[in-house]
Amino acid sequence: MTFHLLFALLGVVGGVWALYYGGNEFVRGASLLATRLRVSPLAVGLTVVAMGTSAPEFFVSFLAALQGHPSIAVGNVVGSNVANVLLILGVASLLAPVMKEAQLFTFDFPWLFFSYLLVFIGVIVYYPSSYGAFARWAGGLLLLSLAAYLTLLYRKSKKEQRLQEELLKAEGLVEDVHERTVSLSRIVVRLFLGLSFLLLGSEALIRGSTWLAREVLHVSERFISLTVIAIGTSLPELVTSIVASTKDENEISLGNIVGSNIFNVMGVLGVSAVLSPLHVSLPEFWYDYGMMCLSSALLVVLLKRRGRVGRPAGAGFLLLYTGYIVLLYFTRFQ
Repeated sequence: MTFHLLFALLGVVGGVWALYYGGNEFVRGASLLATRLRVSPLAVGLTVVAMGTSAPEFFVSFLAALQGHPSIAVGNVVGSNVANVLLILGVASLLAPVMKEAQLFTFDFPWLFFSYLLVFIGVIVYYPSSYGAFARWAGGLLLLSLAAYLTLLYRKSKKEQRLQEELLKAEGLVEDVHERTVSLSRIVVRLFLGLSFLLLGSEALIRGSTWLAREVLHVSERFISLTVIAIGTSLPELVTSIVASTKDENEISLGNIVGSNIFNVMGVLGVSAVLSPLHVSLPEFWYDYGMMCLSSALLVVLLKRRGRVGRPAGAGFLLLYTGYIVLLYFTRFQ
């Protein structure tokens, strides 16, 4: 018992350190990549950073679908999207206000809610009694939508960056030559190193905290899977957004959250459904799906009206997330 306790504590401490180091490397690599490829940091946050930090969700849902656990595959995606907005953005905004980006309202948020609509349609098409099924065709539709989104995003970003460069030249301003000349191989190594530490750190922290929750706090396995594991797979997003906020990389921080949610639904859920039709309990699904839509809608309204997510709003997000978890614990998952 003592050995396992020590091992769990080392996992938690080592995981936190690995997450911090990996987050620093990953954000810096993403910033350099944006400069090197002549695309906006927001575009990199919405794609490279979002996909990289969504790797834990992908592996968990992928394996769950293969092993015949559809509720885990779906719950991991929906639960992670709720945590991304309420928990991660809430914590990041406490450190530094997260400012709005105009592109999100005209391009990315519509795609995000379109992905939610596809999930809704995919579930209600099959509506026998209290169970629904997310079929392979619905998963394929999500993957096609992801391909369309990424293609349009790349073209849009390249066009905007080209216009910005022309404006800088016209005004006689010179860009940072050093960052332009950083080799692509060094940037890739930095991204890979950062992502590796993020994944290893999250795995160590998940294992350590899961053991502590089960053996010390004596809560049920099912509750652990819906809280510790869901939050654990979102740890790369959490650390990346915190580091980006402290380094004044607002575009990467906000892009990471929105892009991760888009990729979770279109990519992770899409692949999982293509592998195996996902049968879900509708009462449980609608509860979590509703919270996912509500949290994203709150983010849009807040950014639209106030132009940022400040500390008071961040604290409100954290309180709402705490209430969500407490309600899960006392109503269905004890």
